[in-house]
Amino acid sequence: MNSNTGKWGVFPPICGLVFLVCAFANPARAEKQTLILPAPEPMYYLAIAPSAALSYRDSEYDSSLGGELHLLRNAQAQRWSILGLSVGATKFAAYDATRLHLDFYAGFRTLHDVPIGFALGPVVDIFRVGRTNVGFRSTVWAYAGISPFLRLTSTQGLSSPDNVEVEVGLTIPIPAFRW
Repeated sequence: MNSNTGKWGVFPPICGLVFLVCAFANPARAEKQTLILPAPEPMYYLAIAPSAALSYRDSEYDSSLGGELHLLRNAQAQRWSILGLSVGATKFAAYDATRLHLDFYAGFRTLHDVPIGFALGPVVDIFRVGRTNVGFRSTVWAYAGISPFLRLTSTQGLSSPDNVEVEVGLTIPIPAFRW
């Protein structure tokens, strides 16, 4: 056995050389290098979402309960990271109609990683007496485990005047399936 290498062989001199190279490396040059990570794959969600809202229509307040089925795409690496659609129904306490809706969602993440966005879509109000109103609604929403929203809905029937409604409410999306 060579007396210069000892029982560890050439391992200690190589470790010392690696240490010296790392210790005296130019830190300014190391700061300029960036690590490029691949973007995470988009996630798709199917969620069931109960909702409750307080609405203001025709100088009167009303409450509503409903449910929605969401199909959403969450791609964190893209500017518009949340895209999707929702279908659902809402029943009002005083307004004698059931509202069916289809919404198209778009949203992005803020600096604090909180998704915010908007939804647009058609609505149909079905009354017990057989008449229907059709219209359009727009929603501004945020998501932080629960989803508060502010919504403006405009409907019009063949035999009724325009109906404009403002809603403030809360939706609780519960993920049912993710892929």
